[in-house]
Amino acid sequence: PRTAPELLAALAAAVAAENAAAGRERVMLLQAGDARVIDGVRLVGATLWSDWALAGRWLAPDTPDRPDDPVAYAEARMTDPATGSREYRAIRLADGTPWSPRAAMAAHAADRAALGAALARPHPGPTVAVTHHPPIAESADRFRDALGVPWWVPAFYATTLLADLPAAHRPKLWISGHFHAAHDLALHGTRCLANPVEGASFDPGLVVEVPA
Repeated sequence: PRTAPELLAALAAAVAAENAAAGRERVMLLQAGDARVIDGVRLVGATLWSDWALAGRWLAPDTPDRPDDPVAYAEARMTDPATGSREYRAIRLADGTPWSPRAAMAAHAADRAALGAALARPHPGPTVAVTHHPPIAESADRFRDALGVPWWVPAFYATTLLADLPAAHRPKLWISGHFHAAHDLALHGTRCLANPVEGASFDPGLVVEVPA
C-alpha cells in the first residue's frame, strides 16, 4: 500500500533506529552516491536501477522481426499483467502512478550521475562501490544460454556504468545484487562481485579483502 518514497523513508527510519539503539552507525544506508570511509577504504553506494536502453543488447541488426523500438517492446511486456514482473505491478511513484521501465531509466540516470560524481572525488585509499544493480552487462551475458531468458532481459538486470566511467574513477571492487546468479569478474580494472543467496551459486564462506 505504500509508495516507493514512503517505503524508502521507512527504511531510513529503521536504519536510524538501529543505529540509535547501537549508539553508533551500525548500518550504513548508502543512497545516491553516499560514501563512508572505514579503515581507509571508501564505500560509495546507490541503487543504480535498470538501464532499459540495453533492451536490444542481445538483438543482432539482422534479427528477424526485430522491433523498431526494443525499449518500447520490452516495456510493454514488463508492465503487462501476464508477462510483467512483480515490481512493475506493485511499485507506485509519489503521485500514485505505476512504476515503469521509463521511470527506472530516469532513476538510473539520476543514480548514475550521483555515483559518477562521488567516484570522481579524490580519495587517498581504495574505493568499493556497492549497488543493487550490477554495473556490467556481462553479468547477464554469461548466463544467457543457461537461463533461456528473453532477449530484452539485460535491460532488467544490468547497466554499463563501469565501462562508461573514466579509468581513473573506477573502484577497486564493485559489489552488486539483483541478478540471482553469482559472478566474480575482473573488468576494466575493477573486480565485479555478486554472491546472491538466491540460486545454487551462493558461497556462504566468501570473504573479500581490500588492502587499505
